[in-house]
Amino acid sequence: MKKKLLSLLLSALLAVASIPFAFAGYENFTAAKSYVQGQFTDVPVGAWYAGNVATAYEYGLINGTTATTFAPDDDLTLAEAVKLAACLRSIYETGAADFSSSKPWYRTYADYALREGIIAADYANYDANATRAQFAVLFAAALPDDALPAINDVEDGAIPDVSSASMYAASVYKLYRAGVLTGSNSSGRFQPSSNITRGEVAAIVTRMADKSLRKSITLLKKEDTSLSSEDLFAKCSPSVFYIEIYDKAGNATAAGSGVFLTASGEAVTNYHVIEGAASAKIQTADGKVYDVSGVYAYDEELDLARIKVNGSGFTPVSIGDSASLATGAKVYAIGSPQGLSNTLSDGIISNAKRTISGMDYIQTTAAISHGSSGGALLNASGELIGITSAYIDGGQNLNLAIPAYYLDELGTGSLKSFADLTGQASQVNSKVACYDGYYPAPDYGAYTGAPVYSKNLTDGIQHYYYDLRSISTGVEVAVDGYIGCLEDNGFRVVNASEGDGQTMLYYYQNGYSIALGFGLEEVGQRAFIHIMLQKS
Repeated sequence: MKKKLLSLLLSALLAVASIPFAFAGYENFTAAKSYVQGQFTDVPVGAWYAGNVATAYEYGLINGTTATTFAPDDDLTLAEAVKLAACLRSIYETGAADFSSSKPWYRTYADYALREGIIAADYANYDANATRAQFAVLFAAALPDDALPAINDVEDGAIPDVSSASMYAASVYKLYRAGVLTGSNSSGRFQPSSNITRGEVAAIVTRMADKSLRKSITLLKKEDTSLSSEDLFAKCSPSVFYIEIYDKAGNATAAGSGVFLTASGEAVTNYHVIEGAASAKIQTADGKVYDVSGVYAYDEELDLARIKVNGSGFTPVSIGDSASLATGAKVYAIGSPQGLSNTLSDGIISNAKRTISGMDYIQTTAAISHGSSGGALLNASGELIGITSAYIDGGQNLNLAIPAYYLDELGTGSLKSFADLTGQASQVNSKVACYDGYYPAPDYGAYTGAPVYSKNLTDGIQHYYYDLRSISTGVEVAVDGYIGCLEDNGFRVVNASEGDGQTMLYYYQNGYSIALGFGLEEVGQRAFIHIMLQKS
């Protein structure tokens, strides 16, 4: 009986021994198919990610969007990120990523990720673009801890824009320490709320699969140089000034703020503050008044201007790292809201990178009002990180500043007078007839061919109404085209409002001190285009 039992056990052991086991480990990441150079026509041979795309493709981790395109600049979706994480785990554990088809296509990968604990719950929208923070959480869970050993010295709190209190912090630090992530600049900035491109993902996924591709970095936590609000104001207020703009007749037409960049009077403000100016003066924190002699450089899109203040011995601001900001960080604003010079307000960064119309802004709760434009947004160390620019009307603490790194794009140039600036930037280009007495405000009726339904003058404001039914042109002409005429004639939007049956955009022409309102107003059962004009 014992011999029979032993024989059965030996037979079972032999049978088990004949079963081919796949051992977990990096050895399972091998080339499963070949990549031919130039296979993806949108992956240049010299691109920094080209080799990673080839490796990721050969490992069977990532495919092209078509047989001949990879779309390296496209943002990765959550569905694609979950698929990558599932394939990494499956290949690491079994040597293969054999997933059945499903509807929707990502369902089979999501189910696997849920079973394996890569994700804790389904995403509300798998088609949404993945943020870097979401991607880091997924990838940190895609492989076991022993597959992501720490090889880098990255101190807690050393990644400048990853708060230790955030839910994704542990995942991000794990990948930094493992050499899978390195940050977007020398300070290790992560940009957690931004999206991640397929080209970047190809580099990251190959570092996950091949230890030899991981990067060595060292990030040490910076010494805390935070100032009290009293010390910060004492240090920085001499660097910020009040600026007043004058027309050709010497009338004050606009006001704002500015910040000294050098002791010799080079300074920055918003372009919209000085647009159309015939001259300008500034007043420093100690009450002294100086002329502005001209402009070195300006950019309408960036809404920045580098100006020259006559004088010397000014206190320049220290410029900080505006590319490595963390949402939630303490900030201060100094400016001249409503003409109240040297006003200090404080708050936090409510979004470190708010992208609007393709441009980055720092969204902050530090108060910004009319007159704050061109002032300083400062970090807790008293360093300039942004130029205060705008606020969203009707919102609660929705204020915007232009990151200081855009100053590098603005550059410098030869000094130009305001007359030169006005000739280049605020000249009237439109060939459309203008309202009588309000040149250069383009006549809406002349532009669209619509007759004036009614007009009246109330409290110094000229009102024109055009029956919407009489406007035969399409929307592009009636709205977009007219806005184009306004912009051609040097008008810039300054505000918007909605309510009481009307929606209005408000424009201002600095050079001619004309305010113009343009919008739609409903009266009873009828709708009108409403134009309001006022000289200031």
